[in-house]
Amino acid sequence: MPDILTRIKRKRLTWRAAKKASRTEPTIFVIDPGCTAGFGHHRSINQIIYDACNQRKDAVEIYTGRMQAPEALAFAPEAVFSDVVYQGMPQRGDAARAKIKQLNERIFDELNDNLPALSSKDRVIVHTASVTILRALADWLQIYAKPGLTVSVVMMLVPYSNPGRKAVSAESRAVMDESYRTSFQALRALPIQLKIFAETKEMAEAYEAIAGGPVEISPLPIEFHHHGNAEPIDDPKDQPVFLFAGDSRPEKGILLMPEAITLYHQRGGEGRFIIQCGEPPKDEGPKADAIARLKALFPKVQLVTDSFEGPDYFRFLDRGDILLAPYDPAFYGTIRPSRILLEGLGLGKPVVTSAGTWMEATLRGFDRPCGTVMRTFTADALCDAMLDASRQRQELSQNAQQISRSIRDRHNETAYLQTVLQRSI
Repeated sequence: MPDILTRIKRKRLTWRAAKKASRTEPTIFVIDPGCTAGFGHHRSINQIIYDACNQRKDAVEIYTGRMQAPEALAFAPEAVFSDVVYQGMPQRGDAARAKIKQLNERIFDELNDNLPALSSKDRVIVHTASVTILRALADWLQIYAKPGLTVSVVMMLVPYSNPGRKAVSAESRAVMDESYRTSFQALRALPIQLKIFAETKEMAEAYEAIAGGPVEISPLPIEFHHHGNAEPIDDPKDQPVFLFAGDSRPEKGILLMPEAITLYHQRGGEGRFIIQCGEPPKDEGPKADAIARLKALFPKVQLVTDSFEGPDYFRFLDRGDILLAPYDPAFYGTIRPSRILLEGLGLGKPVVTSAGTWMEATLRGFDRPCGTVMRTFTADALCDAMLDASRQRQELSQNAQQISRSIRDRHNETAYLQTVLQRSI
């Protein structure tokens, strides 16, 4: 039960809501405090929603975290929110409870100050949602939502399900679970059309166990249509090309690469490697050392510092025959998904990945082998998995080609929007 001051504040806000002018046409409102930069997962999803709405001539307004030069982004966001999505939690239960309350109150005030009144024909999408904004969303909708409003919430990874992050105490975890549970209950009690999603079956089951009630699975909005726009590469290869794409962080296996590639060639492996590594690290350390060792392996190893988008990204992926996703199971666990795995399989390319991960479970779920699995997170095991992939390259590639259509049909921006917006696109 809210305290007397909270009830007075809500009454005042309800009066203000009645005075706010609503839009003259149905609008899709995207709420994404986690978008604080012009690249990455958040930018990609916001751009996908924006482009689809423009194609349909639907009105759309995208509200993001505060960032530098938001006007430079193609989807022209309203950059109004505090950066709360990726905040860590204190270990003590009372401190965690206070922090969750504080961050939710901040987001509530920013929702109230910046968004217009809503109509029943509007749609609200909150993607990559966390425990730090759920209660704020419920309280804001309680004041502003009209009956029948469509609201879709796509959850981010359960914070303490990622074993590679800082350990979460039992006290803090219990507080987060309580907040998830009460926030979901508050959202489900509203007279709106509510759908809650997670990106994988494992994530959905985790949220259902925490908070109860149904959590549906959303596709990943992979932009496979860009592959059709990429120019074909006329580069027949007798020997395989292994390709590592994405952020070259330690948990993605970059520190294993120099020794694994050296062992691979020492043990008779053929082919070459393309490693996307980003800009060289400014400070000395394990990653800088690994990249220097990889650079010394030229020409068998080519380092790529560029980042790619759209057709250029898929053209880059096409340079490889076998994609590498040797991710640390101690960091990724069995819940966290990998876009690289799905992108590779969707293009008909086999993937090398790690045991004890969602990626392994996904590979094991097919009725034919479409990649190889390193038994431990070591350079030696990565070498063995790459040797196995090279030896089985023809069969694995054929199998991956055979399932590629099902991957592309399931995970694409149209399927994502149809699911999240709950209507045909």
